[in-house]
Amino acid sequence: GCRGPLLGRLGARAGPAPGPPVGSHGWDGCLRVLSTSASSSLPPRPPPLPPPPPRALLPQGAAASAVPAPPPPSLGGRIAGSPPPPPPTTFPPPPPAAPWLGLDAQGVGAAVGPPSPEDIIRVLQAEGVRHGLGRHWTQIEALQEQFTCAQIAWIFEQCSREHTVDTGVTRRGGLEPVEAPTSAKLVQLFSNFVCERMTELTPAQITTFVVALTSQALPMDEFWLFMMAKRIQDTAAAFSPEEVTAIARRYAAKALEDDEFFEALVQRILSAPHEFSPAHLAHFLLSCAKVRYLQEELCELAFPLFERPDVAGRLSAESTAAALTAAGYFGERSWRAAACCTRLAAVARARSGSSLQGPSSFANPEFVMGLVLASVSLQRSTALRRQLLPCVLTALREGAAGARVNGRNRRELATFYRRVVLMGWCVATDVPRGGFWSLPLLRQVNDTLATMEDRLSDLSARDTYEPTPSSFHLEVVAVLRLLSTEHALEQPQSPFCLDITISP
Repeated sequence: GCRGPLLGRLGARAGPAPGPPVGSHGWDGCLRVLSTSASSSLPPRPPPLPPPPPRALLPQGAAASAVPAPPPPSLGGRIAGSPPPPPPTTFPPPPPAAPWLGLDAQGVGAAVGPPSPEDIIRVLQAEGVRHGLGRHWTQIEALQEQFTCAQIAWIFEQCSREHTVDTGVTRRGGLEPVEAPTSAKLVQLFSNFVCERMTELTPAQITTFVVALTSQALPMDEFWLFMMAKRIQDTAAAFSPEEVTAIARRYAAKALEDDEFFEALVQRILSAPHEFSPAHLAHFLLSCAKVRYLQEELCELAFPLFERPDVAGRLSAESTAAALTAAGYFGERSWRAAACCTRLAAVARARSGSSLQGPSSFANPEFVMGLVLASVSLQRSTALRRQLLPCVLTALREGAAGARVNGRNRRELATFYRRVVLMGWCVATDVPRGGFWSLPLLRQVNDTLATMEDRLSDLSARDTYEPTPSSFHLEVVAVLRLLSTEHALEQPQSPFCLDITISP
């Protein structure tokens, strides 16, 4: 986006400038002007006109009551009958600026002098950033150059903990906001300021800005994130395991791919692997899988840890699901998933009957997608087929039947449905191999799909998701035309969009 302020376009129409008035002697005055710049080759000057007759003198004392000469007639000759000119456009004076309400020693708001950045921080602590930013934005904007990087990082950290910091955004006609939301103004205000001081930021502050700029409360500033990525890449050794994992998860969640950046983070792990716990490694592997960055040395180091029952038993359900999902995305065919499958199956049975939606649940759409891919790559895993898949399908069916659906949950339920549809295609086509899907498992997939379809139908929550076709098939189309091969383009095939379909 544009970093500078948005400029309006103002226009005005002006008539031709009036010419200089002609003197009372007519051509005589004009010729006097011309004679100053004319050359000697001009013809001789004509004789002057006779002077006008003298006007009658007014008696003494009558000068004050003399009637002025009538104005020249306007276009059309209507002076007396013309309407009066419109009154000048006036605007009401702007309201006086509200006094700065600081906090006294007892924490009570009181009108004080000009605020300082420390005053702003204290007020935001008392009022909260959601209400305090909008209320005191004028003072914050005026103090931009006086804030320290630590104070700015604190403000952004508080914003990342909120669902939104935009309050009272007025819209004109329900279409466009009258002014930019507070979140956009905040990012725009401090973007250049912080990027110019990138070398002064500590690893903790950089991590705070990364988390905040990829949160739902603030818009993503790609330039700011790019500058921080290069700083992280150059100083990766200074970041702790928690910071490395958090940064990787945030960049991967926004699909920000940079091989050099992720390679620097991988080298940070390989330089001191004992500092990273299995949970750190599981989430970092999943982040790499999301951006399709495969590092063989890291996989050889991390995946054998999750094969051990003692390690898998100590992991949380979320971390265990991250390891299994990463293995599915990477297609780790030789990985033994029994320990992780047993751990996740126990958690799924314990949560049976409860909704799968929410931050405390490991069975999110991302995990279900990883489970489908793991079913293909880990086709020899008995624990996956006999323990984990039945428990997850049961939890999905019961969770869909008892879910309270609103706008956000409806989209999530539709996403779960598409993942199970993908699993159903695997069942119908014997993927990964014949005999993998037993008859009880096939019935479970069918029952789960039927329950989700009925739930979406009852709630009038038709899945409106339409996958976007890629652009890589255009060269293939050119070759098919040269070969005179019949084909169809961009044919919907739930849950996909087939770029090219070649007729048999």
